Amino acid sequence: MAKDVYGRQDDILAGVMSADMVSVSFAAVPGTGGGTGGQDLAEAGMLMQALQLQYSQQFTMLFELNSAKVFYVTGRPSGQAVANRIVGVKAIQRAFYNRFGNVCNARGNTMRFASKAGAICDDGDGTPGASPALDYTTKYNVLTSLSISVESQRMLIGENLTLAFGSMSAPNDA
Repeated sequence: MAKDVYGRQDDILAGVMSADMVSVSFAAVPGTGGGTGGQDLAEAGMLMQALQLQYSQQFTMLFELNSAKVFYVTGRPSGQAVANRIVGVKAIQRAFYNRFGNVCNARGNTMRFASKAGAICDDGDGTPGASPALDYTTKYNVLTSLSISVESQRMLIGENLTLAFGSMSAPNDA
């Protein structure tokens, strides 16, 4: 195989995926109060840039004296989401803070991270591939932290939002 101009091996295209098949939505469940109805705030101009989800459970290993026995004990799970966004339309920003910042609205606050089936458009051999759909939903989201930053070069105002959540559903195909 030919080497590139720096003497390195040429890359081998192993597959192609389309990132435009991924979506994130912050939605209030209709009929749970809070004033946003069932509006999907992410699609309404939240200008989301990045999202990270973490879901964990407490875990303890107990050992018995004078024995090789070990016992596993798990506690309740909890999660945290960190979202980065560019500050945009004021009315949407206010609706998000009112909805997700009020712990009394937790019952109806959901967040969904989804990837549509078929996001892989080349599975490595030049033919279209089939990829499963991913669908994670977090429930009982509450905004717990907000930080703001600004860049001098582009003068964009950014937000880093931290949310706590109580449960997370697994993808259907897991």
